[in-house]
Amino acid sequence: MANWAHGQKLIQGMVVDSLTLNNLPAVNVKIKNTNRGTSTNPNGIFTILASEKDTLVFSYIGYSKAVVPVNYDDETMFVRLTEESLMLKEVVIKDQGFHIVQKYPKSPTLTTTKPLKARSTVGVGVNFAYFSKLEKEKRKLVKVMADNEKVKIYLDIVTNPDFRSDVMERYTISEERFYDILAVYNEKNREIMYSSNKGLIMNSLLSFFQNASAQKK
Repeated sequence: MANWAHGQKLIQGMVVDSLTLNNLPAVNVKIKNTNRGTSTNPNGIFTILASEKDTLVFSYIGYSKAVVPVNYDDETMFVRLTEESLMLKEVVIKDQGFHIVQKYPKSPTLTTTKPLKARSTVGVGVNFAYFSKLEKEKRKLVKVMADNEKVKIYLDIVTNPDFRSDVMERYTISEERFYDILAVYNEKNREIMYSSNKGLIMNSLLSFFQNASAQKK
């Protein structure tokens, strides 16, 4: 195998639904114009080795494809996919000088879309159920951000050039072998990615690299 990892970096991120911000598992993540790719785990997290000039293509059944250029300045990518079936309808409601323009998706539980209603300018009877979704999304976003912070600690370690150089020198492995072992580690120790304990992550990584390099020899 050639120096496939030369000039590349381990990119990690999260894929979510653009409206609900729910994590999307099993999303296909592919480097454009290549056969190299991966998929998101049950938590919507993906890890892929890519160069700074690469472009990632995200595809998922029922969702529109997202094409996102790799940006090394982004420590963690945050990708939002939009449902292909999402149809927006503009509704204009007028009642005694009261005017609302509201866009909203068709309800999956109803055969027809019911418009918002306003009874009068005094004590306007607008159905504010739609606005409660915003609060739900805010709370979900807070959770996603918290998860990203935990992933960030792990990413800060494994993407640090000093850490990579130290591991390569300590266990006498190439950069290509470093990323090969790291890919296996990510599959077997996903829970560590969410740990907020930097020391625990470091010890776990070093122990894994030690065992992997010893087995190779």
